[in-house]
Amino acid sequence: MNRAFVIIGVPAFITSFLYLTFGWGFKISIPVTAAEIVLAIGWYAYLSRNDKARQANSANHPPSA
Repeated sequence: MNRAFVIIGVPAFITSFLYLTFGWGFKISIPVTAAEIVLAIGWYAYLSRNDKARQANSANHPPSA
């Protein structure tokens, strides 16, 4: 996993979870944080899949001069 995601993403999820917990309690904070994590994993999978397809496409079609 990308180091920048770990450095920025993990504290962001923790902060979001704590703010929601202090504001609305565990009934709201747990499902919302779980949804955030699912969306982040889906976004990461989507970007990595598109990146692999883009790299394969550029290998098959080199740029013309």
